[in-house]
Parts: sequence; C-alpha cells; structure tokens
Amino acid sequence: MKTGCQWRQVPGDFPEWRSVYNYYKIWSTKAEPTADSLLEQVLKKIVIARRTY
Repeated sequence: MKTGCQWRQVPGDFPEWRSVYNYYKIWSTKAEPTADSLLEQVLKKIVIARRTY
C-alpha cells in the first residue's frame, strides 16, 4: 500500500524528485538515536510559534 505523494510525482515547481528526496533524507537523519532530526526541530518550532500567535 502506498500513501501520500510518491517521490516521482512532486509538483513541477519543485526541484527534481531526487534532490527533494536527498534533502529529506539529510534533514530527517538523527545525529543520535535520542536526538531530534533537523526536520523534527524545525517542525516543533513551527508548532510552538503557531500556538503562541
């Protein structure tokens, strides 16, 4: 079963799908098992900013 947008189906105004995938892979990698990934850190900051607005 597949869900969401497949890598090869990203919108045309995005960079090539391989570039999008590689950035996602880098941003979602954790430096340590207990640490948050860069993507998780950014998402948490966005949530906090939205809740305090």
